[in-house]
Amino acid sequence: MKGKIPPLAVAIPPLLGKHSAEDILNNILVPAMKEVGRLFNDGILQLPFVLKSAEVMKKSVDMIKPHMKKDDSASGRGTMVIATVAGDVHDIGKNLVDIILSNNGFRVVNLGTKVPVERMMQAVREHKADVLGMSGLLVKSAAIMAENMKALEASDIRIPIFLGGAALTPGFVAEACQSKYSEPVLYCRDAFEGLARMRELAETGRLEKSRPPAAQQRKIEAEAPRIEIRSAPAPRVPFLGHRIVPSVDLNEVYPYLNSTALIRGRWGYRRGNLSAEEYQRILREEVEPKLARMKKDCIESGLLQARVAYGYFKCRAEGETLLVHPAEGGASIPLTFPRQGKSPFLSIPDFYRRDEDVAGFLVVTLGPGLETENMRLLQRDRYQDYFLLHGFAVEVTDALAEYWHAKMRAEMGFPDPKLELQDYITQKYRGSRYGFGYPACPDLSMNKACCDLVHAAEIGVQVTENFMMQPEVTTSALVAHHPQAKYFYV
Repeated sequence: MKGKIPPLAVAIPPLLGKHSAEDILNNILVPAMKEVGRLFNDGILQLPFVLKSAEVMKKSVDMIKPHMKKDDSASGRGTMVIATVAGDVHDIGKNLVDIILSNNGFRVVNLGTKVPVERMMQAVREHKADVLGMSGLLVKSAAIMAENMKALEASDIRIPIFLGGAALTPGFVAEACQSKYSEPVLYCRDAFEGLARMRELAETGRLEKSRPPAAQQRKIEAEAPRIEIRSAPAPRVPFLGHRIVPSVDLNEVYPYLNSTALIRGRWGYRRGNLSAEEYQRILREEVEPKLARMKKDCIESGLLQARVAYGYFKCRAEGETLLVHPAEGGASIPLTFPRQGKSPFLSIPDFYRRDEDVAGFLVVTLGPGLETENMRLLQRDRYQDYFLLHGFAVEVTDALAEYWHAKMRAEMGFPDPKLELQDYITQKYRGSRYGFGYPACPDLSMNKACCDLVHAAEIGVQVTENFMMQPEVTTSALVAHHPQAKYFYV
């Protein structure tokens, strides 16, 4: 594009002199955002640029809104009530849906996080919603969505339901959710699929129900032997019980930041259909300066306060259960893990001795500053900054956990050899760190056990009634010292 794009203060007034506000919205702004969506779907435009376009759309609508004949910036295209389900505090996905739909001509009523289905139904009736959207990150959130379908079916509500979240699959939505509700229940893998379905509903007035995937013949696997886990002596740890680290220098944490996961995964700067040269230019001129500035700003502002609670505890394994002995005494805490149903038939307690061993636990957090700042950015319609800061903070949380895990390995007597960042990603060190809620240890109630053991409340971490940790940029883990312990899936 040649020439400098004029600012909105210059571009909008002449348009208002030639067109009605409604025409500008419906025939210029909404089609422009539709083109932005097409470019994104075709792999030409990255998500952060889509959000920057949404910022321009929002400011433009705010400028023309006083000239509209009625206060209806959504142009009657449709209304969605959206919420994160009860017990779940995650809202980045839901808020992206809000941003994308709102700036493509739809009205969105965002109820926030941890919302019971009764409140959702009340909002649907109050706002005469065309669609109800539910979001959630956790496996338990998916189960709550399925239960919510029963309540909706028993009510007078008969509108399509859109479901999104990391734990969902099209098969689960079709089998566990659609089967309980008489109107369409659709799985939306991201905000743009939600936008496409909203457009379909607005243009055709109907949506197809989800259908279970075609039955697939189950493969019968030959029995394979269990992997032999060699006995390993318990490490000598510097203390038993917990310790609090009230402040960690982010300059020590940043070298553990997985920039590839951040830039391509969290931030969505993917090459797509761009040439290698064009993609490298975007990384060099747009992305890398943003990352460097964000690192510097978060240190200078004190926005992210890195803190750690960790400790070592005596334990022993019994089958799939790890019995952890609190340092203060009292009954042991049983932590039961699933076992793989196929070779190598692993369960986490396999990596601990049956007589006496030591287990490490850690909780790391970046504090509550992110949530306050994200709210401020959203209120100021700074969508791109909100999205980038959230992704950055999530990856820095993982980096903090990786950094402190390395310190724990050194304390247990096996410091890392000289490793590159990729070596940490591929676990070229001794032992492993298992985060609760992941496939090898999916039981989120272990978050509470871990936080209690290391006194995580002393670093400002609380556990919700559904065993999620707050602040959001917090993670916990069980640390195994065994040389054969690595990531695995159940």
